[in-house]
Amino acid sequence: LLSRLDYKTLVITPKEPLTAVPEALAGMDATLRPDGDLAITFRTSETGIGRLLETVRANGIGVGDLVTEAPDLEDVFIALTSQAA
Repeated sequence: LLSRLDYKTLVITPKEPLTAVPEALAGMDATLRPDGDLAITFRTSETGIGRLLETVRANGIGVGDLVTEAPDLEDVFIALTSQAA
């Protein structure tokens, strides 16, 4: 069931604080979280974490830490029930 949801979120804690999502990342599903982390949601069938990190680093964003967030069973349930409606 989890494989039905083709996305993950890469959460980056930048070395230097960001005040906004850099323009170079505007074409991506990128948001700046209230805690200052940069979250980039991506389709796993279209790109990988390595390519995203290359883009982030190429735009001068230093990576202090990173984690990935993947859909869980609750996300699958919500996706399935919203499709049925």
